[in-house]
Amino acid sequence: MTERTMSWQRMCRFALWGACVGAPLLHFWHSFIELFQPSASHWRALCSVVIDQGFMTPLYTMLFMIYDAVASGSPLRVGIQRARTESYSVIWKTWVFWYPAQFLNLRFIPVDLRVAYINAVNVGWNMYFSYITKSPLSADKKEPNKDNKEEEEEMHKKKKSSGNVPLQQITIRTD
Repeated sequence: MTERTMSWQRMCRFALWGACVGAPLLHFWHSFIELFQPSASHWRALCSVVIDQGFMTPLYTMLFMIYDAVASGSPLRVGIQRARTESYSVIWKTWVFWYPAQFLNLRFIPVDLRVAYINAVNVGWNMYFSYITKSPLSADKKEPNKDNKEEEEEMHKKKKSSGNVPLQQITIRTD
């Protein structure tokens, strides 16, 4: 297992997203949902979660992927392409986590404690979300990012020292 270092730039991008986009957007979104679907029953809580996850999760995920690419220095077109190609798998993972979490929130957590509950759940979720949305390629150059380059070099050194030859170096002669 390789040692990973903290990416302070990525953490600052996440903090900026959360403070300027994520928190305000989700605050008003959940206030809106609560107006039309107060979740006093299992059925209403489920309907609220379906509306939330069916509409906001895809929008939020795609917006974040575009933002993350642009904030990393890539052109907008790269962010849009990334959102098109990678968002589906991230959305599915989001649904697996947030459907039950939101159902519990909207059905069983008192209204005055919902923000605290979501903030507590978000600590773990944001770490996982950062991991699953981290692109293995630097968006514009299509080269491995610094972390991946170091890992590849380390693996190459291990292969050399163990005597394993990469498949590209094997030549088969047919005479």
